[in-house]
Order: sequence, then C-alpha cells, then structure tokens
Amino acid sequence: MTSKETTPASFQPFPRNSVNLVTGPTSIGKTYFVTQLLQHPDLYFQGPINRIIIILCNDRIQHLEFESAIPVAQFSLHNFNPEDLEENDLVVIDDLQAITELVRLTISVCAHHYNLASLFVVTHSLLGNSHFELLNLCHRVFLFMRSSANVRLVKYIVSNFYQDPEVQASLKDIITFCQRQGQVLALELNPLASSSSDLQLIGFSHLTNLQTLGYFYIYIFPQASMDYSELHQNRMVDSHLAQQIDVTDLPSNALVVVPASAVKQSQTQKKQESTCSDEDQWNETVENIEEQINDNFKPARLKSIKVLTKEILKRKDICLYKDGRFFHKKGRPNTKVNLLDFVGTATRRGMDSDDTNSNEWRLFSMYAKEFARKGIYKGVIQNKLLLV
Repeated sequence: MTSKETTPASFQPFPRNSVNLVTGPTSIGKTYFVTQLLQHPDLYFQGPINRIIIILCNDRIQHLEFESAIPVAQFSLHNFNPEDLEENDLVVIDDLQAITELVRLTISVCAHHYNLASLFVVTHSLLGNSHFELLNLCHRVFLFMRSSANVRLVKYIVSNFYQDPEVQASLKDIITFCQRQGQVLALELNPLASSSSDLQLIGFSHLTNLQTLGYFYIYIFPQASMDYSELHQNRMVDSHLAQQIDVTDLPSNALVVVPASAVKQSQTQKKQESTCSDEDQWNETVENIEEQINDNFKPARLKSIKVLTKEILKRKDICLYKDGRFFHKKGRPNTKVNLLDFVGTATRRGMDSDDTNSNEWRLFSMYAKEFARKGIYKGVIQNKLLLV
C-alpha cells in the first residue's frame, strides 16, 4: 500500500446524533445493510449504546431478525412515541412510507436533544416524491450504486449540494469507482456527520468490508489531502491484508481504513536523527511562513491570507525558497515574487497599486489571474510544491 495512506483504526463512521438516510428501490438490500452495521456496533459507532430501537413503518413487514448483544426493541409506527426514546438509543426508522410530524420530530429534535447514539431512516427512492425533503433533514445519505434511480439521485446531489468544481470532479471519480464495484456510497450532506473527526470527509464506501476483509475507504475533500500526506509514512498495511484490498482506479483522495492489528511499523531504515529530512525542512519552512503571516498582518485579514497561502503551498508547479520568503514558477526563476507581499496584495479588494507598470506588479497580476482561473481561492489545488 505505497500509494494510499491509512487512517487511525479508531475512526468510526457514525458520530453521535448523526442522522443517516438509506435510500434505494425495493429489495435492493437497504434493511439488510443496516442490520449488518447493527451487529457490529464496536466497529461503527461512537460512545455507549444502551438499546437498539427499530420502528417498523410498513405493517406488512415482520420484525427484523438479527443477532445483537445489545437489547433490541421493535415497534410499529402506530405505537411509537418519540418521548419514549432515551439517551444512547440507536434508532432505525425502517421502510418509511410517509413523512409524518412524529417522524420529523424524531429526525430534527430527538436525534440531537436526546443524545441518541445514531439515527437511521430507511426509505425507497427519493426523486419525484415527497420523501425528497429528507435530503435536507439528514446529515448523510447512503446510495446503492447498483440502482439506476440512485445514479440519477447522486448526480442531482453532486450538482446541488457541492459547488466547488474540484469537489464535483472528485465525486465523479468516486461515483464511477463505486458503480463499477456495486458498492454502497455514503455522501456527507451536513458537517455534523464528520464533526467529531479531524478529517474533512466527502463520504465513504465499502463499509461492510470492515467486518469480513478488515478495511473500508473514506474520501476526503481534495483541499484537505495535503494535511494528511505524511502522517503515516512509517507504517504499512500487513502484506496479507494488502493482497485483499482492491486499489484499482481508486480515487486520488481515498484513504484506506484498516484495524490496528493490520498495521505495523515499516521496516525501512530510519534516517539518522542528525540528518534533516525533506519532511523536517518542509515543516520548518511552513512554520516560518505562518509565523511571518501572524507577525505582519492584522487578525481580521489572517483567515483569507492563510487560505490563499495554503493553496499556493499545494501547487506542484511552484517552487518555494527554503526560508519561505519567495516563490516562483518551476523552471522559471524570473517569475520570483515575495510570498508575503503577494498574498497581502492579492487578498485586498481590487489589488490596487500606484505602479501597475512595474515588473513586480505584472507578476502579481499573472499569478492572481492564474489562481483565480483555477479556483485557487476556493482551495481546490491539492498538489504539494517542491522546496529549492
């Protein structure tokens, strides 16, 4: 697993209070998928779970049969009272037929204020019916990519829930990957779903692989990829597990989540402590830049300046000087500019200047136009630059 990183094995996909929408046509395996998760609460859920509460919305459906070490209670929707829910309950609303006020109350109020372990809403396809409003009530949606209806739905979600062109392009790769493998893809629709993690998630897939094969995939926002590129350079996935993990055409921002037992220290020889590694030099340079920014700009401007600086540092076609003061286009030292001067000028309204004919100003304008054209101000470039 040289091309992909692993994340901490303690990562659990379902934060407390999260509301998860599972949608797809009849008989595609929605309820079975959820019960697989319920049978392995230690793998998937954060914090204590006292009870599993299943609310059956279809009178023709019998009680669900699955093994659980946690007490399970099943009710029909007619006999369900949200006030009976308790803290640490894990709740499943199965085969939802109509969105009633009780259902809205459970989703929008109980999940948060009752401190539920998690809430699942299982329903049929959304496009073209009243259940469509669930997209605005839930934190994430699970899509069975074997379904043509869900393929249409995911295209709508990508177009309307994600405005960043780089994220949209990344999602298209992820969707194609999951379609090809017939996987269930979870997409984050609300930040709460990943608020308990340092990772900025778009979603994840291959979730049930964790039970049998010991891994699944999470997908991070492209602009977050640089932050995690060096975290696990001295670790490797156990060779036996690596043979089972399919990384064919895996999207570039996918990380492999594996249990701790499958991760071991790399046998590569460590460099002598007296030798400064490339990573050490990089970290020192970035720290120097951040210190210079904090010392030279007012607090009100720091956020926009740091966002732009971070995106510049991700550019593979830009070279940064080791002291962090200057950068230039790779192979073109005549495009050298002062980093702090540029980010300070580029984040001012209008980039006003008294001398727009100077060489420095022409370079500033060149970079600003290029970055704006590529969406750099939104943080969509993910490649790391080279130190010179």
